[in-house]
Amino acid sequence: MEVRIRVSCVDQGTQHLEEVVRIPFERVSRDLSRDFGPGLDHLWMDVELSPVVADHRPPYSFRFQKRVKPRAHFLPKSVFEELNLATYYNVGHCSVRPDYFDLARVPLKNAAAYLLGRVYEATMELERRQRTFPKFRVSQFRDSFRRIVDSQSIEI
Repeated sequence: MEVRIRVSCVDQGTQHLEEVVRIPFERVSRDLSRDFGPGLDHLWMDVELSPVVADHRPPYSFRFQKRVKPRAHFLPKSVFEELNLATYYNVGHCSVRPDYFDLARVPLKNAAAYLLGRVYEATMELERRQRTFPKFRVSQFRDSFRRIVDSQSIEI
């Protein structure tokens, strides 16, 4: 399973945070990308760091899609087809939104730990949806998540 933890949206007040957490997010994503059983081939977790977005819509709850094909409505169809973008199958996707007031009080050096803690909490939704993915080893995934974060000296 490929895991992708990334910052999906920022504003001027949080752009510096994205730069601080990018490398820890990439490391955790890379180390967590392995086989935890069938059911999910991709798990995408987007951290939303824009309070402006929070004012306009709720975070995306966990959703599962059998097939995800990238699209670009702004490109002519012929140009888009030339890009030959991959189609992804069995994708779990959710948004994680921190408490912006708490985040403002967190020292910059601890921002990655705070945000990874919120991402870890969001993985509890996989346990609630265990019936959807009966052979996916959620407990092993969550234990690995915690171990990987701890091994990188990031306390969540």
